[in-house]
Amino acid sequence: VTWVEHAEIIEEKPVHQIFNQYVNSGMVFGAQRWLATLERQCERVASLMARNISDLGALQSPEGRKNMMRLAQRMIRTFCMNISASKGQSWTAVSDHAEDTLRITTTKVTEPGQPNGTILTAASTTWLPFPHDQVFHLLKNERSRSQLEALSNGNSLQEVSHIANGSDPGNCISLLRIN
Repeated sequence: VTWVEHAEIIEEKPVHQIFNQYVNSGMVFGAQRWLATLERQCERVASLMARNISDLGALQSPEGRKNMMRLAQRMIRTFCMNISASKGQSWTAVSDHAEDTLRITTTKVTEPGQPNGTILTAASTTWLPFPHDQVFHLLKNERSRSQLEALSNGNSLQEVSHIANGSDPGNCISLLRIN
């Protein structure tokens, strides 16, 4: 990549104050962010195409590994589409606490090949007074994550498969089992 055009985006709604620092610095829409995203996507594609994988964990075949990576990508894409405000969906605040508001929205599934139904999306933003890498490691740690994971009901989690999808060891897909 020799050049990435940087364009200013004017939104109808102002950016929330907690994201202003990132938007104003150019990290969100800027060329640096675009190049980093392209680099990560290339690493994911290389990992998807890799054939010399020795440890598949609970996945029994390279095809199972590829299917798990595709499922993870679909989950991320669906999550991002559902939290995006571009569809004009409305969000309903469930709690009234200004510092930790839980919001929900629903989306009808209309994508071909997907089962008919409704997706309920819940989102909450909470300020954590820690560096981003410390928060990332907290969420990645199996022992501490079970305390945060609503679906685990407080039970411990075990990683049964680990798929690296980038040069950074933190870029991975984990298949977790609730014990």
